[in-house]
Amino acid sequence: MGTQYDHLQDSERDELASLLSQGFSCRAIGRMLGRSHTSISREAQRNGLSDEQGYRALAAVQFAKERRSASNTYERLRKPGLCTYVRERLMEGWSPEQISGAIADDDPALSVSHEAIYQWVYADAPELIAYLRRKHRNR
Repeated sequence: MGTQYDHLQDSERDELASLLSQGFSCRAIGRMLGRSHTSISREAQRNGLSDEQGYRALAAVQFAKERRSASNTYERLRKPGLCTYVRERLMEGWSPEQISGAIADDDPALSVSHEAIYQWVYADAPELIAYLRRKHRNR
């Protein structure tokens, strides 16, 4: 099992910016902060501004927050035609389990789990709750 990467704290980013501006290497900074030199290097590359501007702690914090919030957002059933396919089958009285089982036969390029269908209905298409076998408002 591999090691888990822990993101730097805001205070560590402040120290990192100061130490990088003083010319310390990633290995030396890693030893000072008690972090792996690869974590320091990765942080400087991902959240740094540019070679001319260097690493700025406040900008790095903002970049990291934006990246983290964007990582939790995704579009359910994002393949073209999939929403239409699922919507039509639900309105015909099919269950999400039946839809996910039959979709591979109808169009091998598409695949979706029944859980993804339920999540899509409850989050993005609440008007279709009435077509589910058990019409709970909440799951």
